[in-house]
Amino acid sequence: MALNANLKKKLNLRIEKEEMDDFVSRVGFACDVSGSMSRLYNSGYMSNLNEILLPLAVEFDDNREMDMVGFNSDLLDLPPMDENNYVKYVDHELIGQIRGGTDYYPPLCHFVENWFDEYKTKESESFFAKIFSSKQPPYAPQSKQVPGYIIFQSDGQLSDYNITWDKLKFINKNLNCFITFIGIGRQDDFAIFDRATKEFDNVNSFYLTGRESEIDSDALYDALVNDKVRNFFFKGE
Repeated sequence: MALNANLKKKLNLRIEKEEMDDFVSRVGFACDVSGSMSRLYNSGYMSNLNEILLPLAVEFDDNREMDMVGFNSDLLDLPPMDENNYVKYVDHELIGQIRGGTDYYPPLCHFVENWFDEYKTKESESFFAKIFSSKQPPYAPQSKQVPGYIIFQSDGQLSDYNITWDKLKFINKNLNCFITFIGIGRQDDFAIFDRATKEFDNVNSFYLTGRESEIDSDALYDALVNDKVRNFFFKGE
């Protein structure tokens, strides 16, 4: 099913305004599937949010698809979302997975290891070999890395604040990767989003109430494509 033409038009206006028409980036969505998210999935709210987010991947990603991962206390590796499967994606891939708590660290690691070759885990290397090895992983400067854009959604407090913060610092220092956090609920529950947005040049945050009638696609696209995003990806030009 073709994407909503009105949504595509709104997003393209933002992209043109920021002069990012020719920008190419991998785009990924980390979506919260913890137990408290049940209402938002069953009501159709998350399906609507996915429909609004997908055009960003269609415009930026050369494969015209959005890499997907779900997270709760565990990590759920998912097939990409695209124009052919987005309508029933939540029903087929996510509804049956809603359970558990909320850990942010695993989905961040997932994108780091899958998008940036120099940080991929070597499966053949033992845990102790990794610890005691004197060899450093190969390093590619940010300017040489294929850009990555993570959209990260949650409805509440995380259980792994400290290691998540360390991973955000690592991404900011080492990777050509921008993160937009989407918090659904009270902004007071997302202190890490606000802190990261203030301290890092590669992080934005945006908040939704969770009420169906209040997903403002214009405001969301403003949060996804803006001066901070452009300045990060085009710094030095």
